[in-house]
Amino acid sequence: MTLPKSSPSIVHVADRLDVLPISSLQWRVVIICFVIALLDGFDTQAIAFVGPNISDEFGANPIELGRIFAAGLAGLMIGALGSGPFSDRYGRKPVIICACGLIGGFTIACAVAHSVEVLLILRFLAGIGLGAAMPSINVLTAEYAPERHRTILMTMMFVGFPFGAVIGGILSSVIVAEYGWRAVFLFGGIAPLLLIPIIVGLLPESLHFMARKADRPGKSRKKMIKWFAQIDPEFNTNEEVRLLSKRHKNQGTIRELFSTNQAISTALLWLVFFCNLLVLYGLLNWLPTVMRASGMTADQSIYAAVGLNLGGMLGGLVFALGADKFGSTLPLSISYLGAAFFVGLIGFVGPNPVAVLAVIFCAGAFIIGAQFGMNAVVANHYPTEIRATGLGSALAIGRVGAIIGPLVIASMIEANFGTTAVFGVIASPALFALVALLVFHRRKTANLKVTRLRTTL
Repeated sequence: MTLPKSSPSIVHVADRLDVLPISSLQWRVVIICFVIALLDGFDTQAIAFVGPNISDEFGANPIELGRIFAAGLAGLMIGALGSGPFSDRYGRKPVIICACGLIGGFTIACAVAHSVEVLLILRFLAGIGLGAAMPSINVLTAEYAPERHRTILMTMMFVGFPFGAVIGGILSSVIVAEYGWRAVFLFGGIAPLLLIPIIVGLLPESLHFMARKADRPGKSRKKMIKWFAQIDPEFNTNEEVRLLSKRHKNQGTIRELFSTNQAISTALLWLVFFCNLLVLYGLLNWLPTVMRASGMTADQSIYAAVGLNLGGMLGGLVFALGADKFGSTLPLSISYLGAAFFVGLIGFVGPNPVAVLAVIFCAGAFIIGAQFGMNAVVANHYPTEIRATGLGSALAIGRVGAIIGPLVIASMIEANFGTTAVFGVIASPALFALVALLVFHRRKTANLKVTRLRTTL
């Protein structure tokens, strides 16, 4: 008599990650993604650090320099928008590898550009890689993080972005003085290319993504089981198992973001990202140039950008701790109020460099800290199947704001507006972000109450 074959044991990835302690594999994901974010921050900010030098060499006026900034940000938008569906369909890791290759190759090419037009095109192409990397490393970190620690782990990873800008500011002042502005791009391009072998060998694919592919045969399934075994010490690799993730009827399409229950929430999240990144990239791109024009030395103007990013690192970590205790809405509301106040205050501080740097530090803490928080809000809001598409599209719409911000500042400088008017205008979208966030929170709370009521009935 043949005994019936026992059904395979089923392991739900999300449920197991939420109850297990954080393993060394999960820390490895956070650390590698932190390094990628660091290089992303360095290369995104590099153009701002050398902007005054480019103006001097090419004779570029503020409008032309603003177009170079905007070209890079347009690339960021396309990279973020295009990478999300690709990541949801084919995996997070391939997108990250391709993104590092694009960043490295085209940033090195920027080092040999000999005209504003060529530099504009190369920054656009490098921007595609920069934009593609960020949604995937955010999502990969979120999907390896237990829900109870997701905000703090995503924040620890994303701190790499402003930290890269801080390192970039410090290194740029030395590199430019010794070797010229082109060497900054050379350094920024080689580093991501050197990182690719580490990503290939050590960075795992998302377990949530692989579990959605159900019974993947061969090498892919073996890797999935090997990675999960490093997280769960009680997992028996010899058993016949199915690693399942929560299922969803569709996957990886923009249309799914506008399904009946997601449309308004998606629109509100896009508005918050648009406003947040308009303020942030207006500051990131123009701060050194504006500060230098207002009387600071070249080194002081670079340190202004460093101060902005140092503030962002501190603000992001404080936000994450606050979000763990109070939820995300209260810390984010305070962040947007603080951002509007301190960004506007930059124009009123006066010529005292210490006072200016202190206000810029506080502005960075609030506006960059808020962006950290919004990345976590989006990652928690969307299910796995559309998570990369959701975050990528929000970042892409945010990049539209990021393009508009530097162009608005360029036009105001060209029209001889003073620093008070420039920073007053660039601060105001933070208040619109606050309103959109509060409406989003109210809708989400109402939907949760309806869901719970239906469950009870």
